[in-house]
Amino acid sequence: MSIDTSLISESGVKLTSEQLHEVCEQPPETCPLIDTVVQTVKKCMDELRGYERMDEDQMREALDNIETHLSFIIGYKNNGELELVRENVKAIRQWGQEWKQTAKSYYREMHPNQTLDPNLS
Repeated sequence: MSIDTSLISESGVKLTSEQLHEVCEQPPETCPLIDTVVQTVKKCMDELRGYERMDEDQMREALDNIETHLSFIIGYKNNGELELVRENVKAIRQWGQEWKQTAKSYYREMHPNQTLDPNLS
């Protein structure tokens, strides 16, 4: 069953809650990005499994493969997976901050005689 998370504006146009409250769009989930990083680290661990039985050529090949895997995570030539995680976390924080400000604004409208503690963020 699919849940319709959209809302209807006064004009009858379907809006997301973010559009209705003028909050930035919800960022995608970070978990798939983290899963990709975890899988890549596991590949590095697999490359080194049994290293004590490797000859020099096998060890060099394993190290080359590890370097390739790590460059995917770190991104020597372009943004790696960790940078994508960082960007997504920043977007999630921004989205959360906008919702927080929206909630504070509604609270102030509903409780005009109460003040929010300025020491709370």
